[in-house]
Amino acid sequence: MKGSKLLTISMLQKILNITRQGVHQKIKRDHEFPKPVQRVSSNRVPLFLESDIQRYQKGEPAIKHSHNFPIMLTIIDLSEKWNMSRQAIHIRMKKDSQFPKPVQIIFIGTKSVPLFLASDVEVYEERNPTLLDGSLRSAQNKWMFKRVVANRD
Repeated sequence: MKGSKLLTISMLQKILNITRQGVHQKIKRDHEFPKPVQRVSSNRVPLFLESDIQRYQKGEPAIKHSHNFPIMLTIIDLSEKWNMSRQAIHIRMKKDSQFPKPVQIIFIGTKSVPLFLASDVEVYEERNPTLLDGSLRSAQNKWMFKRVVANRD
């Protein structure tokens, strides 16, 4: 990223002062319009570099980006990866101080969505093996239920 924010269609709409449909038309029809550097949220949301959009607005040629752009993940991506509800991930974000910090907040429609670096998520997964192994998570949940909930009686 190096100093350039990532932008969604909703954010482009405001910057370019056109409708969502207008942004989509530019993406499809204007061959000079910058290409997304990545897609998030189950590959549905394209992300554009702000610096690319600024170059486009100035009439400067697009820059070819290498494929070394850092991979970003949203809560929807984490939900699918970990087979966990988005609510459970939000709870982890609030309660676990080791949970990766978002590198940027993007807007999809009017909703703010945190973006996480995949490399930070991988480090977190190494520290929390139950995230990727459903049987370990199930065993942990059963153990917690027995120790906490069942002992209330």
